[in-house]
Amino acid sequence: MTIKLLYQSSLSRAQIEQLGDALRPLDADISISEVPDPDPQNVLEWALPFGLGILLAGPVKSATDGFFGEMGKDAYQKLKEVISRLFQEAKNKGMSWKSRNGDVRRAPPLAIMFEIDGDSLRFVFPHDLMAEKLPSALEEMNRDIAFIANMVTWQKKQFALMDDHAIDLLGPSYPEQDRWLQNRQLLDEIAFGTWVYNSTANSWIKVQ
Repeated sequence: MTIKLLYQSSLSRAQIEQLGDALRPLDADISISEVPDPDPQNVLEWALPFGLGILLAGPVKSATDGFFGEMGKDAYQKLKEVISRLFQEAKNKGMSWKSRNGDVRRAPPLAIMFEIDGDSLRFVFPHDLMAEKLPSALEEMNRDIAFIANMVTWQKKQFALMDDHAIDLLGPSYPEQDRWLQNRQLLDEIAFGTWVYNSTANSWIKVQ
């Protein structure tokens, strides 16, 4: 597994290194990079540049218990505490832009991104999320990751079975490309893409 920590200059590298230390129990290759300050933006709030980004990449089998499932209870609790502090710090120093109609749009303090066998998920923690709700949002995100990873594993197994027995099940005229597209579209629609935490619903909602 690899982990990249990306942060805006408003956060100190020492703070990000504390996060890196909290992620060490995952036994991953961890890198830290400061990203350039963004130019003026004209997009929805959840699409604005984040203050802190955590990118985890690994095979689907590493996510079937959630990416943080193998940390152990104490290490996971410490990680949540460190992320909560950084979220509040990024929120306090967060960037904002004013739209043409005068509305102020605030950048998300935190985004956690996952690459699973080449497919991507992005979980955006918006500026209006209260810090005390962050641990619950992290818990639900980890459960969602586990669900998606297990669904991908099941889907790949089913697709392999369909490939092996396609002629018997579907007849010789059913093209392999159509089978692939149907499975690919299903995953894109219900799993991969961008998710935003909604504080009113206390749940993650897929927006893209």
